Amino acid sequence: MIKIDNKSECCGCTACVQACPIDAIHMYEDDEGFLYPEVSLERCIKCNNCVTVCPILNQQSSVSQTIAYGAYNKNLDLRMQSTSGAIFSTFAIYVIEKLNGVIFGAIFDDKFRVIHSYTDSVYELRKFRGSKYPQSIIKSTYLQVKEFLLNNRYVLFVGTPCQVEGLLKFLGKKYDNLFCMDFVCHGVASPMVWREYLNNFQNPSQIETIVFKDKREGWKEWHFKIKYHSHEIWQRGFENPFMYRFLQGMFLRPSCYNCKFKGLNRMSDFTIADCWGIGETNTSLNDNKGLSALLIHSDNGRLVFENVKGELKYQEYDPLELMSGNYTTFKSVPYNPKNDKFYKALKIMSFEKAFRKYCFRNSLSQTPLGKIYSWYKSRRAGNG
Repeated sequence: MIKIDNKSECCGCTACVQACPIDAIHMYEDDEGFLYPEVSLERCIKCNNCVTVCPILNQQSSVSQTIAYGAYNKNLDLRMQSTSGAIFSTFAIYVIEKLNGVIFGAIFDDKFRVIHSYTDSVYELRKFRGSKYPQSIIKSTYLQVKEFLLNNRYVLFVGTPCQVEGLLKFLGKKYDNLFCMDFVCHGVASPMVWREYLNNFQNPSQIETIVFKDKREGWKEWHFKIKYHSHEIWQRGFENPFMYRFLQGMFLRPSCYNCKFKGLNRMSDFTIADCWGIGETNTSLNDNKGLSALLIHSDNGRLVFENVKGELKYQEYDPLELMSGNYTTFKSVPYNPKNDKFYKALKIMSFEKAFRKYCFRNSLSQTPLGKIYSWYKSRRAGNG
């Protein structure tokens, strides 16, 4: 029976929930806004399935040879809709159009919560593009993947490294019609913090789109964007308080500070990331419109790459050399001590006050962002 004594030993993948044959495990949200499994002792039949599928309790490393590329899709429109080089879209379009497959990945729901969903429509891929930093809600995604696989449909599953390994443990066997893509993960942010952060904007129900990394001023000069029908909020990335503190190691899931899924050897077929470091110095590849690092770990992955490489501009690198500029490939983000203070403050003051106290940069109220935030708060209160 799965038992969470130390929250840093649970990544929240939900493999245990979906593996339970009698629905005796459910996820509950803790004070930090993360989901954890809880077993009904009255219903549990002690089959031990939940323990068997846990990717943290049953860690496994790939021994295949990784191939690495700096790459981007030659279609500029597609690339500008993506966080980096549109490599996800390249593979996803191939799986849908050439293999009649299904794509699983993270999208925003109608309340801008991050959830895992699926599509077999190229048009619907627009929902799946772009980085999303709160932890996604998996629900019954692994069961849905298994159903498609058993019906001989090709599946491309995209998720954090722990979500991918959770899926593979849940499936328990290799499927030739399954491709898995993970990414270099900074960590996942609290869905509760994200939810409350959005609630402090003017008319959050009228938000149309959110882009965590808008590239209109370039890949390196990314901006956070919230778009309404008549206007938008557009902030330099590191001036946005949610992104600023997230990148500084606040409100991450406890397991992210000691991630078990780092390194180059992975169970996925592909790993994608921003191509920071050596890729940036290659002027023939880096035009500041988005460049991806692509790691290929399996024979299946290499076969797919051969079929899509004509759509890419790419250059092969030594994997270690290519990823040396992206330290979260190998190391977890350090814990930020302000995290404790922030969550303690939430117990005695409103989210807005705690967030302003611990998540805004020093003297941020004097910056354009601070003025924007104050103006929208006054509008929301009916004062302007």
